[in-house]
Amino acid sequence: KCVLPELKNKNVCVVTDKHNKNVQHIHYPLSENDCVSIIIPSKDNPEILKVCFESIKKYTKYTKYEIVVIDNGSNEDNRNEYKKLIAEFGENASYTYERFDFNFSKMCNIGSKKATGNMLLFLNDADTFLLHFLKQRFIYKNS
Repeated sequence: KCVLPELKNKNVCVVTDKHNKNVQHIHYPLSENDCVSIIIPSKDNPEILKVCFESIKKYTKYTKYEIVVIDNGSNEDNRNEYKKLIAEFGENASYTYERFDFNFSKMCNIGSKKATGNMLLFLNDADTFLLHFLKQRFIYKNS
């Protein structure tokens, strides 16, 4: 039984958590027209970001996505490493450098403005991508 009546007539699947029956997960079905923008704030962590990228490549079966990396102050060597990573990933990845004091929310907001997808997924650079993320952990972007 869904505890959120406003979801009753929506195109979502509500699943009860297998470990805690009081917790429900909302699964949004993806259509062939949906594009997920994966927004990753990062600073001075190219090795860690590379692991994140590799996990996205390895575990993502949904092909309509882009990666948006937001950097708030990496040193020049690390900025160059980020640019190499972006180039290796191809045209579905972008990199934005803007120097400012750390503010995770601001980095996410910049990423959402740069994103072209209609759905947003926010990751930390240290996250490794799990297969179910792309089906569950995004929000719709308001146009």
